[in-house]
Amino acid sequence: MCISLSEPPVLITESSVVSVFDGNEAQLTCGLSKTYPPATEITWYNKIRQNVGDASKKYIVQRAAAWSNLTVRDTDIIADSGNYWCIATNAVGRTEMPVLLLVIRSPMPPNVTISKIIYSSRQRTDINMEWTIWPDSVFTGFIIESQKLPGPLERSDIVPPWQKVAVDLGPSTRSYQINNLDPAGTYAFRVTAVNRRTTGNPSDIKNPVALPVSKPYVVLSDPSPVEGTSVWMLCNLDTGTDPITFTWEQESRSGLISTLDEFSSSMININSVTRNQTGWYRCLARNEVSQQRSDRIWLGVIFGPEQPQIDATAYSVTDEGYSALEKGSVSFTCKASSNPPSQYVWFYNYTEIYSGPQLSIRKVLRTNAGYYACLAQNTYLNTRSKKTITLSVYYPPDGAPTCSISPANNYTDLALYCSWKGGFPAATLKWSPNVNGEIREGTGNVTVIQRGPDTVNNSVFSCLGSHAALNTPQSCSTKTWLPYGEPKCSVYVTRNNEYLMLSCSWEGGFPLALLWWASGSEDMQGTSEENSNILILRSGATNSGKAFVCHAKHPLIKESKQCVLKLGKNCLINVLFHHF
Repeated sequence: MCISLSEPPVLITESSVVSVFDGNEAQLTCGLSKTYPPATEITWYNKIRQNVGDASKKYIVQRAAAWSNLTVRDTDIIADSGNYWCIATNAVGRTEMPVLLLVIRSPMPPNVTISKIIYSSRQRTDINMEWTIWPDSVFTGFIIESQKLPGPLERSDIVPPWQKVAVDLGPSTRSYQINNLDPAGTYAFRVTAVNRRTTGNPSDIKNPVALPVSKPYVVLSDPSPVEGTSVWMLCNLDTGTDPITFTWEQESRSGLISTLDEFSSSMININSVTRNQTGWYRCLARNEVSQQRSDRIWLGVIFGPEQPQIDATAYSVTDEGYSALEKGSVSFTCKASSNPPSQYVWFYNYTEIYSGPQLSIRKVLRTNAGYYACLAQNTYLNTRSKKTITLSVYYPPDGAPTCSISPANNYTDLALYCSWKGGFPAATLKWSPNVNGEIREGTGNVTVIQRGPDTVNNSVFSCLGSHAALNTPQSCSTKTWLPYGEPKCSVYVTRNNEYLMLSCSWEGGFPLALLWWASGSEDMQGTSEENSNILILRSGATNSGKAFVCHAKHPLIKESKQCVLKLGKNCLINVLFHHF
């Protein structure tokens, strides 16, 4: 026989006292123990014995099997603190169980310190901020507020309002990004920790700071532009807050660094690039908090070749080119400005002979004289230019100069003649001594008129010959002197007395004296001869008693000398006269 004991419902709870901070939700629990007969109803009442079902927004009741949970929302110290009743009813009776709810005032939220607030975009439209809290306490979240400060042209006596930028940030949040700010505006920010019912102290007010510039890098539109074309250079950087200024630096081939203008734009355009702009470039990016330089980048302007310049290690420079000594050496170096560097080809008399910038001839021959041309080529642009020069080969004449003296101006002066033929160029000849400051030199051969009466007997004249191909000059000399004594006259009769031979001589001297016969009336008889002169006359009465004069002239004397023969009637009479 089985006997069942009937009794009212037996209630149990997880906690008879529940504590919660104001503003939070509180959860109260009520459960049925095994009873018989089973409970037909479980109802919750608040502290004023009001069925919670009549205030559905304030309370939430959840039932599962033998348990019933009551959630009190948005708790308040005064309105919600007190006993809540869980009541269960069955066929035997009714049971009530109190659960005490204690709503406690929320603690003061922690203090907030903004540890970082920087612009995250170059245009100052976005910022990143981070913060820390102290002490570590219970709170529900954060709010962020901003204040737009007046500009330089706005009234500064009006305090701008604080506006909420972000609310309901979770308590674990320690950073936040704010977007879409006015890039021309100046802002201040603060962060405050909050609880449900309590607001903490705002953080110190902070203004966002500029993001330091990162190391820039240069981008070239064309690292090898052709001269005259356009090129741009861009100074790129990944981070940095405006305003950013850009300064460009150029380093030439020689290492000279020059600073270009400062720009607000990161790009510079060169509409027509020149060879002078070839070199290393780098940029300096600077904002209000930092500056950074980029690495160098090379800009190589393509140009040329220009007209070649030819330098020579030669004997001398001539109007048309260069000269070299026979059996000497000569070296030509060709240079033509070009990028890339020029390629060189040499031509001799229009025939290609060598490739390279320097052409050398170790032993120069006469056959090496002629035209030499240097052709410079830019293989990148397929352009070329050319320069032609002349090489003259100097070689001396053979032997030594030769000297001579001859009468001049009808035996009143001396003609000094010096000759040294051959060689290239012609040898330079110079007579000495000089007289009256006259220039007494020439090339190849030279004739100088020396006044006879002003010349001392036995004078010696020297001719000095010099040539570019000779280290030592060559010379010759000659001497002028009068014949000895006086001119001599005599007469001879041929056999049978048919002809008369009148003889006149003045031998010696240099040059030789000139002699001629003349009648007593000064009519010239016969011809003039040097050194001696014979006049042949027919014998007979025609010449009897006549006088014949022999004239002797030498350049070293002013007047001529004479001797006279007078013919008798029946016999010859030799009468000799001398005049000066």
